[in-house]
Amino acid sequence: MWARPAMRSVAGGIFRPGGLALTDHIAELAGVLPGWRIADMGCGQGASVLRLRQRYGAKAVGVDAALSQAGAAAPVRLPLAVGDAANPPFMNGSFRMVLCECVLSLLPDTQGALRAFHALLEPGGVLAVSDLYYRHKPSAGVDAAQQGISSKGGCATGNCVGQSCLGWGADRAAVEAHLRQAGFALRVFEDHSDLLGELAARLVMAGEPLCPPSAGSGTAGYFLMIADRLEARPDDRTRRQT
Repeated sequence: MWARPAMRSVAGGIFRPGGLALTDHIAELAGVLPGWRIADMGCGQGASVLRLRQRYGAKAVGVDAALSQAGAAAPVRLPLAVGDAANPPFMNGSFRMVLCECVLSLLPDTQGALRAFHALLEPGGVLAVSDLYYRHKPSAGVDAAQQGISSKGGCATGNCVGQSCLGWGADRAAVEAHLRQAGFALRVFEDHSDLLGELAARLVMAGEPLCPPSAGSGTAGYFLMIADRLEARPDDRTRRQT
């Protein structure tokens, strides 16, 4: 999706709904202060890293698996690393905040990634995520092929934009369950599906085909959430008790 000319033309170097305006909103909700150490997981070209450093005075760094993306469009040299967001190349307990914009749903092991983010955070740390989700789950009996979504998370036609992130099948309840299991307490959950619609409309105007809706399919949406790191994950407490 991100490599398509229409997407690059429409979104520039910020490949997600809401762009930097939503990043600013996240920073304000999280209460980002100068000097905060922030890790942007799946940082792409580093736009959010640059924003957090310049506007908020944060000591932001980023990691992205795509060699061709990391830092490619940054106007200044940024502290970006090539690596796996689910297995970040940083020391545990070294960040005040972990940011993950439109990336968590693409990782093969959501729970494993959240556990890694929990480990990166210092006590009292904050997790901030924006991503696609199901505002309404698909009707019972509607399988992935009927929805136009492949079992690997991409569109079954191979010709669609904006659907691969729904491959994780998460609605709000599932997102909250993932957070609890990984040792986070939800502080804020906001629906920003209007931003997803705006991006889709711009892509259509640019001539990019989108997945057609199918009978019984779920309703796609876009959310942001802020969660606080608890002292320990539930599985950590279980291990200590045994």
